[in-house]
Amino acid sequence: MSIPRKTGRLGLLLATGALSVGLLTGCGPTNAEKEDPLAGYRTAYVDLSSLVQLHPDYSKLEQLREEIQSLEQKKQEIQGSAREAIMTGASDELSEAIEKARKKLEAERAAIDAEISALSSRLGAQMESEVAALRGQYEAELQKKIEELSGAAPQQPDAPPMDVSNNQQLQDYLANLTLVRERNLAAKRLELEKRVGDEIAAKKAEVDGQIAAYEADLSSQYQSERLNLQLTAQNSTDEEAKKAAEERLGQIAQEIEEQKSAKRAELEGSYAALRAEKTSALQGELEAYQRELDREVQQKLAQKRAEIGIAPPPQQTQSGPPPEVQAQIEDIEARMRSQMAAKQADLKAQMDAKIASSTKKLQEKQKEVEKQLTELQAQIDERVRQNLANLPAEVKAEMEEVDQKIAKVKEETEKLYETIREEVSTQVAGIAKDKEQEMVVGAYQWVDPSFQDLTDLSQVRVQQLEKR
Repeated sequence: MSIPRKTGRLGLLLATGALSVGLLTGCGPTNAEKEDPLAGYRTAYVDLSSLVQLHPDYSKLEQLREEIQSLEQKKQEIQGSAREAIMTGASDELSEAIEKARKKLEAERAAIDAEISALSSRLGAQMESEVAALRGQYEAELQKKIEELSGAAPQQPDAPPMDVSNNQQLQDYLANLTLVRERNLAAKRLELEKRVGDEIAAKKAEVDGQIAAYEADLSSQYQSERLNLQLTAQNSTDEEAKKAAEERLGQIAQEIEEQKSAKRAELEGSYAALRAEKTSALQGELEAYQRELDREVQQKLAQKRAEIGIAPPPQQTQSGPPPEVQAQIEDIEARMRSQMAAKQADLKAQMDAKIASSTKKLQEKQKEVEKQLTELQAQIDERVRQNLANLPAEVKAEMEEVDQKIAKVKEETEKLYETIREEVSTQVAGIAKDKEQEMVVGAYQWVDPSFQDLTDLSQVRVQQLEKR
């Protein structure tokens, strides 16, 4: 019986062969007998796979195959450990560089914040000084104008005759009351504007700080995932994995931008609401204070009239100073507010210019750091690629040792399988001879129904073989 050799795992194998005529010596026809019409065509079959598995040494063959699998797995683990060590080292190096860059940018931002804070304090002090000088200048002008208008104020035609000295005394007193009123009102306005301005500026600084902290925290949350994805996208040999990593990186960038925009809108909305609330409250406080001053002026003026014996006017149609005095006061106040607004705009422009310059400086520093990180990552990626292509000598030696063991065990496996196959073939050939079969097929799927199945008879003989 001739059955093809097989060095791999036994399974669904079609093995064909013909028994040698020599195996059937003594069974051929004599001259006196008729020729057998089926001579040379009698064919049987066996299930070679099952017969090999019944061989006493088959368990040893399986052990050798398991040992090969174990060695191949060990080789993969060695490669995986070496690769993981290389990738971990690269990841740690890049993470350390990112942390240093973050601290560098934080220090830069802190220095810029300190510069802006110092400039804000200096400009604030400058504004207070200039406002005080303007207030003194206009108060003096206002006092002079009130005195001039008070002295030239006409008498009411229907007013009863009164003592001239008493009338002048009342006018002087009214001028002083008006001056005090306007001075107090201007001081109150400046006080409220400064207080509200400080609150709004503090809220703006708080919002800016919250936005910066949120953006830094957001970047930190995605840092590890982005790093791993970047390494995968650049170093993986799996195209699907690379594509998935690149798509996820794009998703992360979009997620970060969307979350930044949402947080910025939320925080800036709270700042705008506070500013509107504080501005409205300032106007309400100022109007209430103005009414309070007007009442005080009328009360003190009535007391003065009673004190010097002047009867109150029959009809009180207005509160506060006379119209001509009020017009002059409003003109002076308008000019004072205009100059103050100009001063404030100038100082605000200086502050805005400083903030813009500092922001640009910080952005340039951030671009510089990002460029350094990009260059460093490219260097690390190249180093990783080279290290993966050229594993350390000790790793190569360990893998070569495993390869040698695999080759040796495979050789033993092939030899053992060949021995088992030959011994099985010998037993099947004996059965075929007994059954006068010239050809035996090692079948696994389909055979001609006319073929005789010798598997069961062969199993008995195979099982009787001695184990080595």
